[in-house]
Amino acid sequence: MRLKLFLYSVSLLIFFICCTERHAYAASYSHKLGEISTKYEYNVTSANCVGFNVSQGFSQQVSANITLKYINGSYRYDVYLNYNLPDDGSSWEVTGSAFISAFVTAFTDSGRYIGTYSYYANLLIDTPGSYSGYSPKTATDAANTAKTAAEAAKASADIAAAAANYIRNSMLSVSGGIVQDASGTVLTAARAARDNAANAKTSLSVSGGIVQDASGTVLTAARAARDNAANAKTSADTAASRVWDSAEGKSAATLAKEAKNNTYKDGRTAAHWAANAALNSWYDPESKGVAQVAAEARDKANTAVQNTPVIISKVQGQGGTTCTTGTTFTASVAITPGSGISYSVTYTSKPAGSNPGYSVSGNNITFNNLTVAGAYAVTITATNTATGGSAQTGFTFFKL
Repeated sequence: MRLKLFLYSVSLLIFFICCTERHAYAASYSHKLGEISTKYEYNVTSANCVGFNVSQGFSQQVSANITLKYINGSYRYDVYLNYNLPDDGSSWEVTGSAFISAFVTAFTDSGRYIGTYSYYANLLIDTPGSYSGYSPKTATDAANTAKTAAEAAKASADIAAAAANYIRNSMLSVSGGIVQDASGTVLTAARAARDNAANAKTSLSVSGGIVQDASGTVLTAARAARDNAANAKTSADTAASRVWDSAEGKSAATLAKEAKNNTYKDGRTAAHWAANAALNSWYDPESKGVAQVAAEARDKANTAVQNTPVIISKVQGQGGTTCTTGTTFTASVAITPGSGISYSVTYTSKPAGSNPGYSVSGNNITFNNLTVAGAYAVTITATNTATGGSAQTGFTFFKL
């Protein structure tokens, strides 16, 4: 057999789904998918490669091709998936698939279709360089930071408001510019105590070491002093009761100081945290509010989902079978997206005298009316009912 090395490549359109700037593709990567015999001729029927930027949070189609490289002295080829990624300093998850049809090269039977080989790869790549452009992940992180700061400011403000309301509603009030407690005027009670004490002092005098009032009657003066002292004590007790909260076991001054302290968090006032929350709600690189940046990130993410290409990763018979002895054969389709897909099937090759059909349930296709033994080759077309995007792949099974 004459050995030949064929190079097949399928070029895919490169575009960024979530990034607004282009990046130069500065690095090529290659991954061995497997080996294949050299006794057949091959044709790459489909090849797909999709990359997901884990660091920045977006996906894109990746330029890729399939290469068959002869292994010296082995009568086999190495099958390689070749693809390009940008030097953007990110972690990439790359998913690739390839379908290769085999044909007979013998002189007496040249060109006869043998079957299709399928290969799949799931790779993790860290690229060099640095990233520039719009990043949905960065916008989301900024929004979360602003949200956390705003919640902290609100919590501090709530504490201060609760303390102020407690003092105002439960202990003190203001009438005519004078601070009062629930029973009356605090300042009035204090003044009355002071005046009573002063009256007790000025109504008495001492003569020859004997205490006298203005008329010289010691007993009258003593009684007046007693009464004045009793009145002073009553006024003092009233004043004391009005500046002490027995339920809390604390004075009005202590409660006011605690209310003041509760307006602080980490050495900062509630006003400071509110201002800090307002500052964190602005995204300087784009001169936009974080809420607007988050909304734009959401819209771009929705657009990315709508523009996600239809990718058929794998088609295989249920349980990995390739043939049936009955009149039906069911195959499962591994596809992205996994829902909202309609299928159509074309029989590209079938045994003479056969009239097969098919039915679809979800991502399962049942080929029916298989009454004639032989090979059945089909082309499966999958269409996204929401966007109109579609993909095709070939599949072959056998009726025994």
